[in-house]
Amino acid sequence: MVHMNKSTACIRWTAFALDVLISIGGSVMLGISIWVYTQDNEYKHISKNTTASACFIALSVLVFIIGFLGTCAILLLKSGLLKFYFTMITILLLIELAGAIYLYLQQDKIQGFIHKNWNETEDKTRILIQEKLKCCSMKPVITTHASSNDPSCFETVDGDQVRLKDCYSELIDWLKRNVVVLATCAVVLASIQMFLLASSCRLLASIESGDRMIKQVKVRPMDEQPHKPRTNKTFNRGNVDEPEAFTYEKSSLEEKLERRQWARIGDSYNKRKTLATRAAKTRR
Repeated sequence: MVHMNKSTACIRWTAFALDVLISIGGSVMLGISIWVYTQDNEYKHISKNTTASACFIALSVLVFIIGFLGTCAILLLKSGLLKFYFTMITILLLIELAGAIYLYLQQDKIQGFIHKNWNETEDKTRILIQEKLKCCSMKPVITTHASSNDPSCFETVDGDQVRLKDCYSELIDWLKRNVVVLATCAVVLASIQMFLLASSCRLLASIESGDRMIKQVKVRPMDEQPHKPRTNKTFNRGNVDEPEAFTYEKSSLEEKLERRQWARIGDSYNKRKTLATRAAKTRR
């Protein structure tokens, strides 16, 4: 059993609650991906995009594994599981950091990447995106696509059909409008991950310190080795009568000093002695 103070216990159960929420979120994401693949719904055509589908499924599985692994590691307090959990979160943080740096360095190529995938997407998927974002095709508009002439590409203004803004520009505008929300979510996500890293390190330190204490500290049993009463020395001076032997019980302070010197332990002595005394009373 690992002994920990109140602050460490609070950190432990907070991290446990966060990991439970993470595992639930990962399972929900995985369930959504399965639902999209197996059921006939409006998002069915998106699943045909192999790259997007594979990334979403991989992310769902990774989130679920990290949450479930962290829940088991924190609940069982196994150093091996905690170290593996720490490694997984570190890898996830490095992947996120590498992805952010890559997107920043390749930001000029993002538009070309989106255009390429837009042209390779089916018309039904493009129409669905146009309906959700209230946009029309890409710039310049490719009229050969059936989706570019779909009613979702137009809006009625004073009785005339006006083509909507292209989807790339609408996506950039949406990001600008919600930049505060997105930045807040990113900061909260990074803070949670850093907290989980710190909590795993704290629990590992508690476990290792407890193991060292168990290996190093030896406490002499109180009941198995009862103290023998001490007697005074006897003297024989010829005709002088020998004094009667007398006995005395050791005081609690003497016993405490002797046990502490024998066991060579520090502040944890009182707690261990109290537990041993209670156990002795219970056996009686």
